[in-house]
Amino acid sequence: MEMFKSLVSIDKCEENLNKLGYTWVDSSKIAFDRGSDYMCFFNETELKFLYINSVSGCFKIVDFVSDEVLATQESCDLDEEKWYADILDAIYN
Repeated sequence: MEMFKSLVSIDKCEENLNKLGYTWVDSSKIAFDRGSDYMCFFNETELKFLYINSVSGCFKIVDFVSDEVLATQESCDLDEEKWYADILDAIYN
């Protein structure tokens, strides 16, 4: 598993995730701007939610249809998956 130091800046995180097809959920953006620690992004093509805690760096990816958790920051079994590596690179430096 690749080791990361910390989260990228919020603006950089948003920019990186936009490149992967994730957009900030409007209500989540409003809550975040008002002091929430959580960010929620949605990938309309893949029907996935990505929840990120901006303080702890924890995240989870959830299937929109089934509500199944597909991955977290601890999903070592997905280290070889490109889509998972792309998410890690988008969130951490």
